[in-house]
Amino acid sequence: MRSVVADVTLDHVDARMVAFAAFGLILLTASVWSWRGRSRTARWWVRDSWGREFVLGMMPGAGLTVTVVGYFAIIGDQIDLGIVDFLLSLIAVAGFLLMVLGIFNLLPRFLEPSWYREALDSEERSLPADALGAVSSGVAAGAGVSSVDALSELLPQGSPRRPTHRWGANWVRDPDTLERDHGAAPRGAVPGRLELRTDSVGFAALALEDRIRGEAIAWAVSFDELTTARLVPPRAGIDGIPRRGILHRSLWKRLVVETDDRAFLIDVRRPTKVLRQIEQLRRHAGA
Repeated sequence: MRSVVADVTLDHVDARMVAFAAFGLILLTASVWSWRGRSRTARWWVRDSWGREFVLGMMPGAGLTVTVVGYFAIIGDQIDLGIVDFLLSLIAVAGFLLMVLGIFNLLPRFLEPSWYREALDSEERSLPADALGAVSSGVAAGAGVSSVDALSELLPQGSPRRPTHRWGANWVRDPDTLERDHGAAPRGAVPGRLELRTDSVGFAALALEDRIRGEAIAWAVSFDELTTARLVPPRAGIDGIPRRGILHRSLWKRLVVETDDRAFLIDVRRPTKVLRQIEQLRRHAGA
């Protein structure tokens, strides 16, 4: 191999092929970095629906194939079909097969690092981090738990079955975090519907959320236990203090629904109108 490299002069080197081979090396480096998972950033692929196939199969497979093909393109006529070139050819074929196994989700488990196996049953792996993966998993999951049914069980006895008003809303469970429960969820929030009845206000997650999460998310507050319904500034928490960040937070004022021992922060369009409706029905109920 030493003689082959020595025979390759700069005049015969195609810069594009050098970049091609370098790209393959970058893919290999990135796959090794991700596989080792020494930091939270390096473990980005654990919650991605295609992360395993991409990091363990497609990325290293493509890296091996591209690097070897780029090397052969660089040396061109200097290929002597010796033992080194033969071994490199086998590596390229192995890389291609690894890439195919990744594409068709046929990768063997022994390729997984030990920390990945431990994360399979942890919260870190529980929900897909990419939007497409989250929606796909929700659609594939089919009907199961229902937040709407869970809400109906939380309503006061004798509460009307149908709400008088219903709005699309996000229940903000953590106003400080930038994390998403899954790829299709708002940051720190659960998308769903805010429902107003003559005796209560409640929230139920969307049906797609039920399928993605595998659990129902709902709450209800009767007017008898409701102590305060108020607005806080945009991006604020229940404490009324706005958080930093604009692009990833709502530009609307936020609605707060409180009892003696619970408080709920809601992002909803036209929050002033929603608050007015709550206060009107609350007065009508005599609460």
